[in-house]
Amino acid sequence: MRKVTPFLMFEGKAEAAMALYCETIPDSSILDVTRYGPGEDGPEGTVKLARLSVGGGLDVMVFNSPVHHAFTFTPSFSLYVDCSSEEELNRIVETLVKDGGFLMPPDNYGFSRRFAWLNDRAERQVRGLLADQSGIARSVPGRPQQLSQQRSQQ
Repeated sequence: MRKVTPFLMFEGKAEAAMALYCETIPDSSILDVTRYGPGEDGPEGTVKLARLSVGGGLDVMVFNSPVHHAFTFTPSFSLYVDCSSEEELNRIVETLVKDGGFLMPPDNYGFSRRFAWLNDRAERQVRGLLADQSGIARSVPGRPQQLSQQRSQQ
């Protein structure tokens, strides 16, 4: 096995979603795009398959399905954006939630000073988190401390 890559499937909204993520999340860019050609199943000229880099390190495959499916994304899959400042979190969240909606609006939920979970206008989920001053998100009580102790011992 060479690599595991998240794969996002859209029904006609792939290009808009890629543009939204690249405009909103720092250090994101479209790496390559294959478009539907004449006689193929999808509308000619639209994105068929693409690859983008999100946040400077996560490669994501994006596919525009020409087939309508009876399912959408499950809430258990989302892009998780670890922000370095409250201003950055607010900017990203405010941009992505336009024409979407909150599952958990920005607030202190105990595991992070500021956390938001939303559906963006491309109908995909994004979780934004602001780590505490130590840089650790306390999503699982006790575990982040154990992980940071393990890292410092290596």
